[in-house]
Amino acid sequence: MSNVHTEILPELQDEKAIEKISIYYHALLVEDNFFTAHLTEKLLRKLGLFVTIASNGVEAIEAVYEKEFHIIFMDYHMPVMNGVEATKAIKALNHCKSQYIPIVALTAVLEREEFFQAGVDDYLCKPAKLADIRTILERWLR
Repeated sequence: MSNVHTEILPELQDEKAIEKISIYYHALLVEDNFFTAHLTEKLLRKLGLFVTIASNGVEAIEAVYEKEFHIIFMDYHMPVMNGVEATKAIKALNHCKSQYIPIVALTAVLEREEFFQAGVDDYLCKPAKLADIRTILERWLR
């Protein structure tokens, strides 16, 4: 493990101290920044989740159409389609499939209200911490 990861997220150092949420849940992480996606993916995996990454809203919609997810973490600013538009489309798709997938806004921007109006279920500010992600997962997956 490189020093960059452990300096930014010291909780990545101690594998044994992390109690996994589940080994059965599948998360969709929608994030266009490679570094942020990599760090967030590591945190989600540490908590025991399978993770699929989409780099924009269109890829996220395609992923939801093709696979079953238990939770989605959605960035705001992305190329092709932003997080708000992707959230609206996924919520509409959920109605058609009679499937409910909680969507958590994961962003550093302050467009919180716009995200909630689009139907997002919860909000995490970047950079996300392990304890904050755990709280979200316990709220929505248990």
